[in-house]
Amino acid sequence: MTLKTVRTWMLVAALSVFALAASALPSLDAVKAEVQKGNYAQAQTMMEEVVAAKPSSARAHYVYAEILAHNKRFDEAARQATTASTLDPAIGFTDPAKFKAFEALLERQQREAKAPVSAALIAPTMADPAAIARAADALAAARNPLVVVGGGVHLSGAWAELAALQETAHLPVGTTVMGKGAADETHPL
Repeated sequence: MTLKTVRTWMLVAALSVFALAASALPSLDAVKAEVQKGNYAQAQTMMEEVVAAKPSSARAHYVYAEILAHNKRFDEAARQATTASTLDPAIGFTDPAKFKAFEALLERQQREAKAPVSAALIAPTMADPAAIARAADALAAARNPLVVVGGGVHLSGAWAELAALQETAHLPVGTTVMGKGAADETHPL
């Protein structure tokens, strides 16, 4: 074997090691390190790669479910937890009591997300008449009045009343982010 052949083989071996290292899946320690740094999005991306490469790993699906739950993606987390328990019904990938508590948490979060909004939260309320009178007096006395409206106009369905106020009193109307669409944004005032 010539020196040139030996060098060629060494180069091929070095490139092979480099290629294997570059294509290696993230380790659980690497994922945990990202979680400890608060890089949950990075940890999620890493676990997506692991789950895609090892679809039959119950532990990978469980760790992925935990990260998804932290990122408030409870439906997807529940699917991953179900996959983990289907792959390993004995729950050998973690403490079974911990897994049951995790499943209960996911169920609770899913129920809360699907629960109808309480009528008390969206029921329109009548403002204090004295406060309305003070606001009207302040608008009438103002030299350069401006009305800034928020999401309350949407919740109460008071779009027509707002438009009437704007037209009648010739008031410019601005909106907060939650109030976008409550007033005619192209109105000349």
